Amino acid sequence: MGASACWRSTPAPGGTSSSPPAAGSTSARWPGATRSVWRWNPRTATTAAGSAASAWPATSRRCCMRRRNRALAGGRRCGNGATATCTRSGSTIPARACSRHGGLSATGCGHACAVRGNASPVLTATDGCCPGPAPRRDRIADRCPNILPGRKCRLRRVSIQERERAENSAIQARASPHRPHPRTAFDSPVPPHNPDSGESPEMKASLTVAAPLAIALLAATGPALAGNPIDPTLQRAMQRDLGLSAREVAQYIRTERLAARQAKALQRQLGRDYAGHWIERGTDGSFKYVVGSAAAHAGRAPDGVEIRNTRYSMRELDAAIRQLDATNERYSNSDSAFSGVHSWGVDSRSNRVVVGVDKAAGAMRDGIDFVALSGIDAGLVRFERIDAPQLQADIRGGIEYSINNRFLCSVGFAVTQGTGKGFATAGHCGNAGDSVTIDGLNVGTFAASSYDVKGKKYDGDRAWVSLNSTQNLLPIVYGYGNGDVTVRGSIEAPIGAAVCRSGRTSGWHCGTITEKNTSVRYVKGGGSISGLSRASTCSLGGDSGGSFITAAGQGQGVLSGGPTAVTSCPDPNGYSLFQPLNPLLQSLDLTLVTGN
Repeated sequence: MGASACWRSTPAPGGTSSSPPAAGSTSARWPGATRSVWRWNPRTATTAAGSAASAWPATSRRCCMRRRNRALAGGRRCGNGATATCTRSGSTIPARACSRHGGLSATGCGHACAVRGNASPVLTATDGCCPGPAPRRDRIADRCPNILPGRKCRLRRVSIQERERAENSAIQARASPHRPHPRTAFDSPVPPHNPDSGESPEMKASLTVAAPLAIALLAATGPALAGNPIDPTLQRAMQRDLGLSAREVAQYIRTERLAARQAKALQRQLGRDYAGHWIERGTDGSFKYVVGSAAAHAGRAPDGVEIRNTRYSMRELDAAIRQLDATNERYSNSDSAFSGVHSWGVDSRSNRVVVGVDKAAGAMRDGIDFVALSGIDAGLVRFERIDAPQLQADIRGGIEYSINNRFLCSVGFAVTQGTGKGFATAGHCGNAGDSVTIDGLNVGTFAASSYDVKGKKYDGDRAWVSLNSTQNLLPIVYGYGNGDVTVRGSIEAPIGAAVCRSGRTSGWHCGTITEKNTSVRYVKGGGSISGLSRASTCSLGGDSGGSFITAAGQGQGVLSGGPTAVTSCPDPNGYSLFQPLNPLLQSLDLTLVTGN
């Protein structure tokens, strides 16, 4: 009697079924092109009776040997010569996902109709496999509960690309101000740089970031917004990049101010059911403020606010991000581990965790492995195709500062710490103690820095430079000939809010905030930088370190990374990753310099 295992039994590209894996082989060597469909095959997927668990295929061990999966193995342990089997169909890689498929028959449908855990490609079931209503066909994880014994489950593949295009189009149609041309693809993040990471001077130069802010900026606790008119520089940039009329800009500003007034109170009201908030643009061009709630009855919403029911709470989405962070940390020493995965973050508008995977063939498989190995509910995941990370190389001119007279970055935000003066910037620009010069004059040193692209996990990309007492701090964002912008506060804007950024290479450009609590892998096989935000704002080489600010003058953060595949702005493929401002100020005990 042999011990059966959870293994892949998907037809190979030529149409023939995959043969069972050799005992002890790794999943990377198993036949077939798709890892997302797994099933139990009692006739062929066997290992020798009495063999040690260490000789079994890796996925069989993961599936059966965990305490919570013993019921799947007939109540018996899997190791030390046991003949127990992992009898649930529908496991995704790794087979640990068997534990999620309690509704599946042990001997019925042999195909992978998973209750949860099927990542991509999307599978749909027909022909009586699922009694009752047919499963939805537009989800990453289709439901196929209560499979009837003896019934054959016929599966139909749905193109991942078609599903993604449809889902992204729907999100964009609901989203707040978006550029006139649709965003159809994304370039992956451009990594910043840690000067002590061991790269060559050429690579260090390519990672330096020069963004053109005069010592500028944003406030730690923003004042009331009602009386602050929109800055003409920001209004012109919003009209140009977001395709808004002057009247639409004014209506958007009213919605942004409503969000700033109501956000904290609504979050307290919804408690554990709170599912994020966002600004949404209607088909008629109007804007509304939406708050998500996982509760069936969320209570009455204030005037002008819509409370929308969601499947997942923000607590669940953030917990999934932490699990993905932990999974990446466990495998961060391997250059090949999930090499096709670039980022993961929360999009409250779609109520999903967005996992960015490379556009190259086979990368989606890495994304599937990554999600399944983390153990999160695959139903809350949405995959997005992005290009591989590339290094930026642009350190010409502009308002910049030099680190140790070797590398260049840009001034970020004017801050104080007690009686000391300084400016906030990206952590990858320098380490504590590095000297800083501007126009050849020594103006100060890095007082604190937090960033390590080679490390397992770092919370953010933040630093501040302590300046000599003779320096003059200005609460402005440099406007590149369009007029400087006064920073009035740092009230955090929701997803969907319009945000503009200033950079030495591309100047002023606007977009919308698309993700929060985003983790990014800047180095293949390296750790992740967590706690960032993502915006559709175009950015170019040399813009890194520049400030993000809303139309109401509320600072949002400092640029951490961006794509190099984009060569001019505006561009539908452009986007930016930025370090949120308030966490930077709080963690470094800084006070932002603001204007009236």
